[in-house]
Amino acid sequence: MNSKRYLLIKAFFILSISMLNGCKKESNDSNPSDSSSASESISSAVSGAYSSSTTGGSLSYFDRKKNLFDFLKETFVEKLSYAGTSCPTPSTSLCSSNVMTLTYSSCNFNNSGATWNGSQLLTFSSGTCSTSWPPGTATFTRTFSAGTTRTNAAGITVTLDTTNASGYSSQVSGGTTISVSGSFPARTITINGIHLTATGTSQKGKTITLWDHTINSGALTVTSGSNVTGTVVLQHNLAKYTATSSININYSAGCTHPSSGTITTTYSGTQTGTETLNFNLSTCGLASLTGTGGSTSSVTLGHIF
Repeated sequence: MNSKRYLLIKAFFILSISMLNGCKKESNDSNPSDSSSASESISSAVSGAYSSSTTGGSLSYFDRKKNLFDFLKETFVEKLSYAGTSCPTPSTSLCSSNVMTLTYSSCNFNNSGATWNGSQLLTFSSGTCSTSWPPGTATFTRTFSAGTTRTNAAGITVTLDTTNASGYSSQVSGGTTISVSGSFPARTITINGIHLTATGTSQKGKTITLWDHTINSGALTVTSGSNVTGTVVLQHNLAKYTATSSININYSAGCTHPSSGTITTTYSGTQTGTETLNFNLSTCGLASLTGTGGSTSSVTLGHIF
């Protein structure tokens, strides 16, 4: 193969990737607009808390890629661009004074193409911090160190803050408290307060804020059948509306997103109405969203926090 032919094939391949990327619409943070619904953001936060107390204790991004675009993107863009170390999990980390620190240094989960920097801290108030995971009867709080970020293949960075109080209507902070009973996986999850801010780069090269969410909840109940129920509140700090979600979702082995159930969200403030995110689909990471206007569309869940 001569050099000109090689360059033509290479250019065609890159162009094809770009065209596929432009034609494919997903409701996740690879989209440079704030197209994610409140229900999707709430699903991401709950799934992150749920995942952190499961057997793997991982924030893993499940490999649910099925179509040509996802295959090409994963194989030739994400893995080549973000090949690096795997992020630590509780079973691979150490405890010190009943605190487990998972340090992220340009690492990724399951070769997802999203890189993490910063650290996750699991602070035990009862029970014993141990690399034997999940823990026995114990209560621990999950927080992130200052400046912890997740940057995806599109260059969009989400900053996770559990220390500073946030919320345009009601200020909250404190991360997530998880209480595990002896009959695992039965436990309770309380999101005390998480601040998620997404930033990207404009066409003029300036850093812009894409969305700004504060999430908290009451005590979410996890039964022995991996069913999660309860109420979660999201404050959209830019648009000044509040989304209150009633969740009844189920998780299955091998998928960090809900595998069945619903999240029904009611909006108040500058946005009103009700939407429902339904996970009764066969593919991990896919759901159907019935919006406030009554129309239904398929959405792809791209991350958990």
